[in-house]
Amino acid sequence: MIGPILGIGPGDFVTPAAFTLIEEILTGQIAGPLPSSVILNAAQIGQIQTAVSSYNAIIAAEAKSHGAALVDIHQILNLIQARGVVANGQRLTTDFLGGIFSLDGVHPTNTGYAIVANAFIEMLDRTFAAHIPPLSVERVAQADPLIFPSTDRPASARGTLNASIVNSLRSALVH
Repeated sequence: MIGPILGIGPGDFVTPAAFTLIEEILTGQIAGPLPSSVILNAAQIGQIQTAVSSYNAIIAAEAKSHGAALVDIHQILNLIQARGVVANGQRLTTDFLGGIFSLDGVHPTNTGYAIVANAFIEMLDRTFAAHIPPLSVERVAQADPLIFPSTDRPASARGTLNASIVNSLRSALVH
């Protein structure tokens, strides 16, 4: 397990500033563990989640008081995190390279954006009878360059990531 070497435990997250340090620790260039300045520990994550929930409750109350349509993106992403979503027979997740978030881990993939857009369309249709047709998440996922071959399929049905793809991903994430 690399957690103890890096000084991270279950429920901890690292910031992007940790990426280079992780590589250096794992290749023996520097000694671990990671400095606390690049780690969000489980307690800090809990505090952040509590703050997000509080802000979302305020937003929901304000939207309701003004008769506004509200799309709770946080709830949608939590559901996807808990259950995943299937597109083209492949289960997509919020995990890194899971198909919902792009390589930066912040912005959605084209498929992730299509799912969010459909949530807005559904709310507009329900609240204002807008009659906007939903996007085809299946079609978007078919053309999405960040939907990688499923790991749920047998090895013979999976694509592979060659060394140049892995190096390109590493380079994009570190710089």
